[in-house]
Amino acid sequence: MADRGPVKIREGRVEALIELYKKTYANITREIIRASEAGKIQRAKVLVRIRTELEDLGVDVDKWVREEIPKYYNDGANVALQDLRRLGVDLSQSSGAAINREAIKALTDETALAFADGIRGVSRSAIRFVDDTLKMQLNMIIAEGKLTGETRRTISDAVKQRLQANGLPALRDRAGKKWTLDNYSEMLVRTKAVEARNQGLANKMLQYGYDLVQISNHGTDHKECARWEGKILSVTGQTPGYPTLAEAQAAGLFHPRCEHAMNVINLDLAKKTEAYDNPYNYRNR
Repeated sequence: MADRGPVKIREGRVEALIELYKKTYANITREIIRASEAGKIQRAKVLVRIRTELEDLGVDVDKWVREEIPKYYNDGANVALQDLRRLGVDLSQSSGAAINREAIKALTDETALAFADGIRGVSRSAIRFVDDTLKMQLNMIIAEGKLTGETRRTISDAVKQRLQANGLPALRDRAGKKWTLDNYSEMLVRTKAVEARNQGLANKMLQYGYDLVQISNHGTDHKECARWEGKILSVTGQTPGYPTLAEAQAAGLFHPRCEHAMNVINLDLAKKTEAYDNPYNYRNR
């Protein structure tokens, strides 16, 4: 079937979510700086205000996830139905409504949990930062007997420099990279949107007995991903002669921020048309 290019992301909705994260992050860092400038930090009060900011963000993010992720899943399912209809498949035989509801719920729950992990990570970073700043203040009080205007400015400048240099990391990945709250959320939303769209397409295909998909080809510069562009994969691994979706993923396809779409492919067309041939297919012919 036609290659529709990369998965289409609703950019406006993504930007709206990222702005929420940026606003919350700015409010938290401003709260820490303000507290360091005002005198000895009132730890409990500062942390309550930070916690409130993050809780409000969590409510907004959860709402976003439960509205948007099902839309991407249904995008993929609808593309599958359109292509299957063009292939002459009788679509009245199976609906799979219950299975689709379960799949959407699993995706939204998993995505919401991943976002929550990032929020919890920032909360932990903020607590450590407040505690470190309080220790600096207490050390100054012990050394000088009180916090003078000059020492407050010294500590506040140090706080600002540290925030600018290191920020408040949300998470550290396996490679040791630190993710800020907005970068993590932007990566996550794009990754999960693509995952939801492709899973919606694959699930709908499988309900009608179709197993093969073709990966979109749009000239990616991602080395591990590029080798899979235009390739035909078996979703379940049950169609002989084709690499599996799991093999492709293990080799780098659908990495974070990947935009590749899966498309329905007709088995007879794949076998007969050289345009769909590739080094992975027909390796035994």
